Amino acid sequence: MTSFPLERILPLYAFLDPAGPKRRAEGLKHLASRSALIVGGADDLGRVFALYAWAARCGSDKLVTKLFEIVDRFHPKLIGCEENALAGLFTDAMRAGLFQQRRLPLIGITQPSNVEKDYRIRTTLQSLIANGRVFLLGNDPGMLELRAEITTFPMNHHKDLVDAFASLCRLMPLRASRSGVDEEQQAYLRYLRESGVPMDVIQEAARAHPAVASGSVPRSPST
Repeated sequence: MTSFPLERILPLYAFLDPAGPKRRAEGLKHLASRSALIVGGADDLGRVFALYAWAARCGSDKLVTKLFEIVDRFHPKLIGCEENALAGLFTDAMRAGLFQQRRLPLIGITQPSNVEKDYRIRTTLQSLIANGRVFLLGNDPGMLELRAEITTFPMNHHKDLVDAFASLCRLMPLRASRSGVDEEQQAYLRYLRESGVPMDVIQEAARAHPAVASGSVPRSPST
């Protein structure tokens, strides 16, 4: 990663997926309770580069400390966080006095509750991976685990990092060919309509950038 010209993928973005009661209730309790954090960027060809991955079971104090470490190291333009979890994180951090006059570029992201998580991951990552547009830079433990979650999806019990990575891809303004983008976006919106998703959620998806739409099960990413 040290030899990669980071200026090609600036600005960088991050996505935080905090563990919470709702996630702890999903599947196997002890395997679903990790928080996950991903940092990455995209170049002008629409290729996605993951630079940092971390997942752990921890409290809000360690989570906010990790966020400050990421800000100091990578200077992300934005850090996305699930809307409800973001409110809880801010509340806990404010009570503990963790912000210390510092600001984090956090924004709340609404995840459609009517769309299954595995489908959300597939529709975001499949075409990116299939077209050779995903690159995982580095071999630290977090990046190795992200690679394992992607290559074993959806069979791996852990999906914290791949889910956060998919959310990061939806957060970043990816650039791609107009024809492929239109086809993918229309397929995604059609799926939402057929699934009975409320019209306001569909309209919000239509206004979002086109990377929300893709295909099916991801294949192995480039390294």
